[in-house]
Amino acid sequence: MSTRKSFGLWTLSAILALLLAGCSTGLRSQTPTPVATSEEGPVISQAELEEIIAGISQKYGVPAMAAAVVTDQGLQQAAAVGVRKWGDPTRVTLDDSWPIGSDTKIMTSALASILVDQGKLSWDSTVSDMFPDIAASIDPGFKSVTLLQLLSHRAGLPQSRGELVELHSASIQDQRVAAARMALSQEPTNPPGTATQYSNVGYVIAGAMIERATGMDWERAIEQDLFSPLGMASAGFGGLGTIGMVDQPWGHHQSGPPVVCCNGPAAANNPLWVGPAGTVHCTIQDWAKFIADQLRGARGEPAFLSPQAYTKLLTNYGGHYSLGWALYEGTWAGGVSYGHNGSNGIYYASAWMVPNLNYAVMVAANAGGRYTADAVEEALEQVFERIMVPILSEKPIVSNLEYGVLWT
Repeated sequence: MSTRKSFGLWTLSAILALLLAGCSTGLRSQTPTPVATSEEGPVISQAELEEIIAGISQKYGVPAMAAAVVTDQGLQQAAAVGVRKWGDPTRVTLDDSWPIGSDTKIMTSALASILVDQGKLSWDSTVSDMFPDIAASIDPGFKSVTLLQLLSHRAGLPQSRGELVELHSASIQDQRVAAARMALSQEPTNPPGTATQYSNVGYVIAGAMIERATGMDWERAIEQDLFSPLGMASAGFGGLGTIGMVDQPWGHHQSGPPVVCCNGPAAANNPLWVGPAGTVHCTIQDWAKFIADQLRGARGEPAFLSPQAYTKLLTNYGGHYSLGWALYEGTWAGGVSYGHNGSNGIYYASAWMVPNLNYAVMVAANAGGRYTADAVEEALEQVFERIMVPILSEKPIVSNLEYGVLWT
């Protein structure tokens, strides 16, 4: 097992002290999974994948987890284990959705690339160009900040400037422009283009630019141009489930014993205007559709986006960050691999893509906090070790996803 390092900025510092009771039986989903196979059969069986994440969820006290393995041929396997809500026996299924937090950023960048190819945006579009109505309030240091700099975290913006904007009576587009005005009216933390600094508000501003280019909310634009063409019917935004009902996985804090937070709209744990930075939820299979397409594009194979779009999305712009992906190099991966994680504090999700080995793995959990981060990371490691045993003698190490930090 690899030595674990920090995943980034965390506000939930208390570690879960009590393991879940009563989750050791009835863990396995009964929903059948469509599996891509070859003459050699699936790369991993559903029973094997369930065994891995069931063991991890019990070890770390995570109420439920889901995982999927994809290749360029699409979904290879998916599994879901555990309970939707601490203290309730209702099990998760493969029909359930999972908030993926900051993994949304990869999708926002993909949407931007579509609009660039359509001629509605340019990677060099500036905030002054796109927001003439607030141009007078933009600090001189930000006036030439581009869409590319926002999406690569090189705009000179901090982690979450603008997080106190509360304009519930305004439209979602107006809320995002208000967040942009607040963030861009202050001096950059460093000259734009000179350093990589992870910023959620940068993605909110990029989302507002997308709205100006399309004339529609970011949510509608990404549904129309990305989710629908990829067949991601379950994709949605914000909180999960019907208030008071256990019809989707509930979010859980981890501070002492697991504490149930909530469900329904409150489970978003972020205002909806944060959307482009991290409010998407979907089933593990629909997330796999998007990641499989990214994998095909990374391998130079025919895929949904244009070849030049994948090149742009996967380039290292500095600080080992592309447009929504963190980049890593290792001999086990045969070169560059791509990872990201995300959390809103009460859910956690992570994806890892290894183009040269033609694999990607996704894991999601219905709890937040450092303990869940460790659980998801260990699940990723174990799945990669299982599926790549025939390929590699060297054990893969897929730890230390540094960039998927929760909105604070």
